[in-house]
Parts: sequence; C-alpha cells; structure tokens
Amino acid sequence: MTRRTAPRPPSAAPSRRRALVALGGLGLAAAGCGGGSGGELAGVGSGGTGQVAGSYATGTISGFGSVIVNGVKYDDSAARVTDDAGRARPLGQLAIGMVVEVEGRGDEATGLGTAERIRMVSEARGAIESIDAAARRFTVLGTTVQTGAATVFPEPGGLAALATGDRVEVYGFADRDTGTIRATCIERRAAGDADGRIKLRGTIAELDATRDTFRLGVLRVDVRSLRELRNLPSGGLRNGLLVWIESTAAPAAGAWRPDGELTALHAAPVVDGTHARVEGAIDGFSSVSAFRVAGVPVDASGASFMKGATQAGLRDGLRVRVHGLAVAGRVVATRVELREDHDVSGASDDDAELKGTIVRFTRIADFAVRDAAGRVFLVDASLGTLAFEDGTTLADLRVGAVVEIRGRRGAVVVATRIKVER
Repeated sequence: MTRRTAPRPPSAAPSRRRALVALGGLGLAAAGCGGGSGGELAGVGSGGTGQVAGSYATGTISGFGSVIVNGVKYDDSAARVTDDAGRARPLGQLAIGMVVEVEGRGDEATGLGTAERIRMVSEARGAIESIDAAARRFTVLGTTVQTGAATVFPEPGGLAALATGDRVEVYGFADRDTGTIRATCIERRAAGDADGRIKLRGTIAELDATRDTFRLGVLRVDVRSLRELRNLPSGGLRNGLLVWIESTAAPAAGAWRPDGELTALHAAPVVDGTHARVEGAIDGFSSVSAFRVAGVPVDASGASFMKGATQAGLRDGLRVRVHGLAVAGRVVATRVELREDHDVSGASDDDAELKGTIVRFTRIADFAVRDAAGRVFLVDASLGTLAFEDGTTLADLRVGAVVEIRGRRGAVVVATRIKVER
C-alpha cells in the first residue's frame, strides 16, 4: 500500500504522498485527543485494599449519577468528553446505551472510580438509506443496523420517528464478518453536525496494495482520495487493522472514495497494571490466548469463564466482557463473561441505573427524571415486577422528588427498583 508523506487538498494529484501522523494516548487512539500521557495512570492494583489504580473501560453506558460503564461508577464531574475524532462534546450529551471508552482511576474492590477522559465511540454516522420497520432495522453507508427493545433512542419516538434521509450516529457492537451493527444507541444528528461528515468504523479486509483498495464492511474503499492516513503501524495498512474513516464524499454503488481522513485504531491500556474492563465483539480470534475485543488484544488462557461464556465457545462475532490487567500492550484476562441483549436472550445485560429529580409525573407508567447534567429520561415503572426500596411508596413519586432508579434500558427506562432520597 502506497504511503503518503505530505497532506494535500482533495484537488491535488493522486500520486502525491501524505504524512502519517503518529498519535499516542490510552485506549483507542484518535486524532486531536490531547491531554497527558499514559504515564499519568499508576500501575498499582488495589488488591481489595482501597488503593486507586489506573482504570480503563470500554462498553455501553448503563447509568448516570456518576457515569456507569461495565459495572464501575466513575465520577465524571471533571472528565474531558470527546468524540472519537477528538472533538469536545458536552457531558450532557452522553446517553445510556452509548459506547464509550473511559480512562482514569478506579478501585476494583469498591467498583468506584474517577474518569479523566471519556471518549464516545460510534460505529457509523450518515444518512438512513432504507428502513425495514417490521424487522426493526435500517441501513447506513450500506451497513445493516439492527435495533431491538434494548436500543436507546435519546430523542422521543424511537425507530418509528426516523425516516429515510435522516442523519444518525450509531453506537453498538459490529459483527465485522457480516457488516451488521447491533445498535445500543441511535443518536439523531442535525444536517450540518460535524460539518456534514459521514463516518464508518471497521476492520480492513481484502486489501489490494496495487490498487490502493480494501473492503470495509460491505464497501470497497479506494484510499487514493484521502487527505490523511493517521496512526498507521510500521507496516502500513494491513488486513485485520481496525480503522475509522471520515469523509464528506458518500459511497455509490458499493464503492467509496472518501476525501477525508483514515485513522488506524490501536486499543490497549498502555500502562502495565492498569485494570481493564473491555466489552465488545470478538474479532481476529486465533486461540484462547490471542484474540481482540473492541480492538484490544486479549489473552484469556488463564481466565475464568462466567455467565454462559466458555473457552470452547469463543469465536469471532461473539459479544463478551473481559476483566483483566494490562501487561505488555494486551489485557491478560482474569474473567470472561458472555453479553447478550435482553430482547434476544432474556438476559439482564441491558441494565440501566440513574439518579435525578422527577420533573414530570403523570402516572407510574409515564414520568420523567432529570439528572445533574441536565439529561432527561423517560421512565415506565409499570412493566414487570417493581420493588420500592428503603420505605419508598408510590405516594413519594412526585415532581421534585430525588430518586434512584434501576431497571432496563430502551426507548424508555423500564424501572424495576425505585428509591426516593429523604
């Protein structure tokens, strides 16, 4: 694959070379993510003593009060929030169901931590090309996006409120082989948002170095029109490399000549001893000691397997959560869990938790809660079994009451446990 040694505008000759911009930092390296170096995080394990260690997590947001990712409650009050291109985003734009990477400090014994950086990690951004309402799916950039009961739509109306041509940002977990994204959150985007750029994230396949092309999902990508290729490994582009591409030029007839940037993603907590909780679909599986989850290299040869996960069952496309420690650029897993959406398996992997003030109360099946960051959540406590905690009664649910709610995520939060602060 030809390397470019100097950035050029789209009108420049295709033969000109471009610079490869090396990016650093923890987690999925992306353009413009400033801040300190990986050395800020101490490689000290708590061992149940309450000591604070470096902490890295990637997965869906399951709640607020503090932002909750993979069972850890991170104080987000001083966190720097960006999208995965490094653009600053307000804390209040984080939503339940969004996939994020969190870097900071945490105590494994208590499950509490402090977030220093939160990076929003989406799989695709673009206009909806078609919708199959009966199957609860649609396509963006030729990619099938599957929604379900656990998919969060921050705007009212859910899938029924979307139409062909609407711009959306899709968060979730991708099956790299089929190109299907299992959506955990669908965010509607304004027409001029992010300067109208579209985006697709995926793993390079069918690389043709002579033609400067490869397959990304279902699209055949021609890289000759790109302005920049960033963060490439020493060997350049290769099959299996996780990348994302932003562009103003859209695909046509299954082919894409993007005019923006390609960024290679190297995901791993870089400081030995950092505690890691990584959720995503397995890809690049070659053995129990060599596979990737959300782009993070994992060695699970010494791990315990729980919640339906088995060593023999590991395969590409399987969604898992891995707990472990960073050692020499990989996560040495201590525990591997199977993760499944509620509407498919009946599992409880779509948990939601929030704390805030009731700002509207119509009935138990229809009320709204606003948290400290100004996010408003619609809540339905009439579905399934509801437990009131610490003496809370139905009469305590009224406008102005401060509540803690646990339940399941979806177009609304389905509450199963409610406690009113007194």
